[in-house]
Amino acid sequence: MRKKILHIIILLLALASYACTEIYEQPKYQPPNWLAVNLYTQILTQQNLSRFALCLELTGYDTIIDVTGSYTVFAPTNDAFTIFFSEHPEYGNNLEQIPLEVLRVIVKSHIIQNAWSREQLAMLDLDGWIDSDDPRNNEPSAYKKQTLLREDNSKYWERYRRKQYTIVDSINSNEYKRVFTKSRKYSPVYFKELFEVYSISSSDYEYYFGRPFTGDNIYYADALVVEEEIFAENGFIYMIDRVAQPLLNG
Repeated sequence: MRKKILHIIILLLALASYACTEIYEQPKYQPPNWLAVNLYTQILTQQNLSRFALCLELTGYDTIIDVTGSYTVFAPTNDAFTIFFSEHPEYGNNLEQIPLEVLRVIVKSHIIQNAWSREQLAMLDLDGWIDSDDPRNNEPSAYKKQTLLREDNSKYWERYRRKQYTIVDSINSNEYKRVFTKSRKYSPVYFKELFEVYSISSSDYEYYFGRPFTGDNIYYADALVVEEEIFAENGFIYMIDRVAQPLLNG
């Protein structure tokens, strides 16, 4: 009797498993045709981003941004890497010759947290989404976005003399200071409205980054966004014309 009951249970479990398989093969359970693929897979479809795609593969971030999380990727074009290699001849025009720790900095500094469309980038105040009815929160003043790059804690050797601290070689130091990194590195996103909010001019941007700020364009640090955003299932991709270097801390 017990053996018969056991056989019935096994049969029911098998039928339930088969039924579930049949259900999830039905069209209504399939992803819609309009739904884009994930970020890395979408980058692979862009011929002009093949070098950045290789950067993602070499650092392992191809699997990270294609599996989990929500991100916005500012992806340097192949031409942007041509400029980068002209400024860094030590790498011999070969991504695989770039030290892995340097390559990780490049990749992580070009990926920001959360998915931001072009319109959304210009709709944030320091306290959140713009609210036209709130005079304290009605201007697009939030220009810094958190990247995936987190710098290591730092140790500075110092010499204290005449009530002043000076950073020196460790041999000449009488004490040191350790700086702990509290958050990931931020990178600025510039757009026309931001200049109006802070009453600055395009010449200020040119003075700092060495290139003009023109029209209604968006700039990621010193890199120009050259195409409209590319939608992915878990974020957005923007092509940029430079490999944007992380800005120095103040």
